[in-house]
Amino acid sequence: MSRAIALIILLLFCCSRAEMTDSPLHSVHKEHEKIFSDSLFPSGAAVPMPISSGRLSHIVYGFIPYWEREYRCPDWRLVSRVAYFSCTLNRLGQITGCRHFRESPAIDSAKAAGVKIDVCVTLFSESDINALLSTPAFRRRCVSEIIDTMIAFGANGVNIDFEFPGYGYGGYFLDFAREFRESLDARAYDAWLSVDLPAVDWRSTFWTDSLRNFFDAFFVMCYGYHWRTSPSTGPIDPLDDPTEFYDIAYSIYHYKTQSGAPGKIILGLPLYGYDWACNDSIRGASTIGAGTAVVYATATARAESIGRLWDDNASSPWYRYRTTTWHQCWFSDSMSLDMRFE
Repeated sequence: MSRAIALIILLLFCCSRAEMTDSPLHSVHKEHEKIFSDSLFPSGAAVPMPISSGRLSHIVYGFIPYWEREYRCPDWRLVSRVAYFSCTLNRLGQITGCRHFRESPAIDSAKAAGVKIDVCVTLFSESDINALLSTPAFRRRCVSEIIDTMIAFGANGVNIDFEFPGYGYGGYFLDFAREFRESLDARAYDAWLSVDLPAVDWRSTFWTDSLRNFFDAFFVMCYGYHWRTSPSTGPIDPLDDPTEFYDIAYSIYHYKTQSGAPGKIILGLPLYGYDWACNDSIRGASTIGAGTAVVYATATARAESIGRLWDDNASSPWYRYRTTTWHQCWFSDSMSLDMRFE
């Protein structure tokens, strides 16, 4: 079976969905952009990486967010390409900023190692996305400014992260994708294009059976099954969970089947956890307020200290403890990630 796997190599995105009864879409990328603001993690996230065994068998795609711009990768040979998060857009299709792209040691290091670099372009307001996509002049300006920015930065591609178009805007997004590829062809610029897709396409706005003609890869954000303000505790990225309808297995099957292009699917995975105050010690307990994001190194260290638990249904680690109330933290570790890489 042809497939691609994405390894998110940094502290990155969170937010997922388990009981998706009201079908909202939560943008974890937008949420983390607010959390970290203009922060800088000087040493980068400590994430174990396997020993390099030579040629990669899959696409390994990483994101370098601006707050991790000094990340030190142990072995760039394990990475196919990285996207710098992010250059932001407005509703008029104008690039409003690219935080610290030119001052990123991580990008310089990746380039020196021969890793391909993409510019991740973001827009997180539904109304702004709808205005941009439905206005031909805005789309043209957007495509032109993105390509100019990519060339100016010496990048090799673009990652589109629009979270999320409204109902009925799938056709406009398809127009945008077509115009983007046509503009690249007209300028004779061979760029790699990818688009970020939600774990569940609630609004049916990403028509991958047609988008496959314009994008080189579909990055499926398989970390949307429980989220920061989730009403109950549970796994962020359930693998193939018989107690849930929506999980990673569902998301990948949907996009592979719809697109007819399994080789273009990239599995996006989280390296973080959420710690929720809750009313009980069991999975599915009602949360008390919003959860707190916990980075990979912190989550794994706390689990070792407090007592790591394992959920067989979700193939996910977690731990619990009690202060004035119960807390549960669900996260990813090397064991759960290995199972998803298989």
